[in-house]
Amino acid sequence: MWSLKRSCVLVTNPIYGHKWQQLNQLSAKTNIFRFNSIFVNQLIRNVTQTKPSVVALSARSVSTTETTTKTKSALKSESQLKLAQILSNCRIDSFPLFRDKDMDSKQLETDFKHLFESMKRCEENQLNQLVYYPSVTAILSTTMSVQSLVALDKWKKLKISQIGEQGFRDYQKNILSRGKLLHLNIKNFLQTRDESSLTLNESIEKLWTSLSHVLPDIRDVQLCETAVSHPFLYYKGIVDCVAFYSGKLVIFEWKTSEKQKPTLKDIYDNPLQAVAYMGALNYAPDNCQSIKEVVLVYAYEDGSKCQIHHLNSEQCVKYWGQWLARVKAYWDLIAFKSTTG
Repeated sequence: MWSLKRSCVLVTNPIYGHKWQQLNQLSAKTNIFRFNSIFVNQLIRNVTQTKPSVVALSARSVSTTETTTKTKSALKSESQLKLAQILSNCRIDSFPLFRDKDMDSKQLETDFKHLFESMKRCEENQLNQLVYYPSVTAILSTTMSVQSLVALDKWKKLKISQIGEQGFRDYQKNILSRGKLLHLNIKNFLQTRDESSLTLNESIEKLWTSLSHVLPDIRDVQLCETAVSHPFLYYKGIVDCVAFYSGKLVIFEWKTSEKQKPTLKDIYDNPLQAVAYMGALNYAPDNCQSIKEVVLVYAYEDGSKCQIHHLNSEQCVKYWGQWLARVKAYWDLIAFKSTTG
């Protein structure tokens, strides 16, 4: 159904001395994307035709690798800023989650003319590359509500009071390592259906017991731990699983929890994360079938039966609207930061 292996091209433009800096300053002081494209292209040609100056490296200079890394990082930040300057002016709040079979691409361009014009400017300025796209998790964490930030800070302080700062750092590392191992085992099981080949150590043994109630019911796996990106809304992420469940094609997201999660209020932004991946997959060029449902699965640390939240298409549309608002807020925030220094 899908063939979603995509190349991620990293632009490694060299540093072109003071003229490159002048171009950066010009783009910061004036919205360079409002200029005539011919003028912009001429500016770029003037910069790229200038040979880079030779810099003598002293004993105190950073290594070439570090310099290259910093250059790439600066280029990425600069490019994301330019993306923000373009995309923050776009209205995306009614962009559809589902792509119908008979949807006319020209109609989509007409309905979202401003967005498609902005996309064209991004392409002209070589900004339409995955390396510049923010991740779904980055967007959600950057635009987190004040209430969520307060709750997160309160939880963090409580944990530190219990296990200390170093203990909290170790705790976070263990959670990350455990999550990776659990996801790897889920992927292996869904592909082979063979539990004998799994790595079920003490850290995930009870989590696996919790998941054992749902894994056998998952059929015809289409994607597992697959990188996705939205071709029109400029974000990316990794979807846990796309498969058939109860006779329907759904997106699965695996989560772990110490506490019970019986209601949707208990799972915060997790539905937004899932519908973000849904939107990206529904507009993938090689996808011929819209996904309309999400299954969020919470594995419990005590080994008790996992919690399943199955979101239908109406619920997904509701969360999609919230996700679009967060995407818009993200680009607005990046653009605002650029104007305030």
